[in-house]
Amino acid sequence: MAFFALLETEERSLLSKIIQKTAIILGGIKSEGGVFVSGAVKIMDLEKQLMQRINQDDLLEVDKIKRYIAIVKQIRKLQSEINKAGVITTTINASQEFIKTNPAINELNKLTKTLITLENSIKFEKMEVPEIPKDNKKDNDEPEVSDLY
Repeated sequence: MAFFALLETEERSLLSKIIQKTAIILGGIKSEGGVFVSGAVKIMDLEKQLMQRINQDDLLEVDKIKRYIAIVKQIRKLQSEINKAGVITTTINASQEFIKTNPAINELNKLTKTLITLENSIKFEKMEVPEIPKDNKKDNDEPEVSDLY
């Protein structure tokens, strides 16, 4: 922040625009009134919508939705960690140093396949998707920078 304060007004404006454009390119992050919001769906809204589309008296289907939400949360945590560490990591083993793909990517792929399989097994009854009111509050369980898809 100290560096930013030292810049002239025009330079600050240009740097701010570059940062905004980079954030948009990296993660589908969009600006709403100067505040950056991720494009990810809120977990609470997703669960609410899924629960409305199933027979809530069928405990097996309710359990599937709960598992689905748990997997979505894990996927978002993995995405966040991959964003922090990067897609490629450097491993130091004794005197050797080598570059490899972040192992979290394999776990992310496995969880995504599991999520798709689980989603296909859910018996959705209602085809009309209810409108969920748009809420500008940030949900704390989503990745900060980007989705890897």
